[in-house]
Amino acid sequence: MYVAADSRATSGISGKVFVLSEDSAKIWMRNDTIFPFIMGGCGKLSDLLALRYCPDTMTNEEIQLGLVDTGYLVSPLHKRWTTIINDYHGLSVPDGVPADSFIGVQVAFALNGEGWLCDPDGYVTKVDDYGAIGSGADAALSYLKLSTETDPRKKIIGAVKAASDDNAFVDDNVVVYVSLSIDEFMGGSEMVEPESPKEEPTKKTRTRAKKQ
Repeated sequence: MYVAADSRATSGISGKVFVLSEDSAKIWMRNDTIFPFIMGGCGKLSDLLALRYCPDTMTNEEIQLGLVDTGYLVSPLHKRWTTIINDYHGLSVPDGVPADSFIGVQVAFALNGEGWLCDPDGYVTKVDDYGAIGSGADAALSYLKLSTETDPRKKIIGAVKAASDDNAFVDDNVVVYVSLSIDEFMGGSEMVEPESPKEEPTKKTRTRAKKQ
């Protein structure tokens, strides 16, 4: 499962900004758990960072017991993420008020080679083939559907670049992460392989996201 994002996000009240630091990227890998997972999304960068740096975003027990599926993401995980963001902003969700009044991001989540897209209101979609969220989603999905590229890494980078060409709120500085299955991970395969779209296909470089 390949997960990619550009580096443009909404940072609080400051409007659209370019995020070039790995510490505040729109997608990230949490490898301090028993098995790494990829998380990120689009929308307010402050909300994304609240999720990134909260230790309770996902627990070792949930991963070890294999609890994560579509239903588990709907509840309790999405409800937990909403609470994390609300607490970060010092807000509470009164009875009868939809959660999307207090959450400013769509969340992408990948674990064990599988991926999901989570809307602010709690709607969760399992990614069986490909998916996209954010202001450039239509252009990215069109590219993914029509492209004849067979290399998944090149294809997902091409989708983000197509969104960048079509939408002013997407840029072409792309970071890609790979979510392996547990069997692949235990077999010693590489877990994280960021790559810039500007690299030549023949190069075998490995770069940190903040150097892109």
